Amino acid sequence: MRSSIEVIHAQLVNWRLIIRISRFERKANYASYKIGRFWEILNPCIQVAIYYLIFGVAMNKGTVSEHNIPYILWLLAGIIPWFYISSNITQGANSIYSQLSIISKTNMPTAIIPTVVLVNNMPNFIIMGSLLLLFSFLSNYLLYIQFFWLVYYTIAMIIFVFSLNILTSTITIIFKDFKLMLNSAMRLLIFVSGVIVQFNLSNERLLYKVLQLNPIMFLIQGFRFGMFGIGQAGIKEVNHLYFWNFVLIIYSIGAFIHTRYRYKYNNYI
Repeated sequence: MRSSIEVIHAQLVNWRLIIRISRFERKANYASYKIGRFWEILNPCIQVAIYYLIFGVAMNKGTVSEHNIPYILWLLAGIIPWFYISSNITQGANSIYSQLSIISKTNMPTAIIPTVVLVNNMPNFIIMGSLLLLFSFLSNYLLYIQFFWLVYYTIAMIIFVFSLNILTSTITIIFKDFKLMLNSAMRLLIFVSGVIVQFNLSNERLLYKVLQLNPIMFLIQGFRFGMFGIGQAGIKEVNHLYFWNFVLIIYSIGAFIHTRYRYKYNNYI
């Protein structure tokens, strides 16, 4: 409990520092490119176009069953939060390890470094989300939107990724192969999280119940429910209970391991 409070306290006390570091890193990342930060939007758009051409056009996925939502809008409602989740997980796991040389020379709180990654990727998520809202409005599908649930699942997504990053950023330092294992797992998760393929399974099927153990699938379903009011039958009270207990356990373990090893990070340089 003490370690969990310490990590949260570090975020609250150093929130200005988190924002400053985030601004500096975002400028530095694209300083050498001619079109600069436009790549933050161009890269996701290219990926969306590829997935749409493969799964939307080539596989002839016209609309999704509920409300006849066009596949491209259904895809965007899932892939936009997926981009934020996946980029934060992969970058967050390596966040502390990549800054070990700076940590050894400064008094920067190590607990805030994974949070900087979350802040770095937030503008991209907001811009992509705004484009989805615009496309939905132009297509007359904005009438299904439920802002309360969109806010709820956005907050749930941020807390989930933050909790996971606190854990994985420490594990990566102790066990460097973990980063490669995590990257491989993310390539599989995009398919088993319902991001680009719709699962037409009965709620009573064992496979469906196993897939529901994936917290990312819960978030993807939630965003589509908040955006278009679809998939409500797949989200029950037990799913919310499971998700928040999963996050609490991951965060508690991550905070404990982080506070235990934070003074030993220099040994891994």
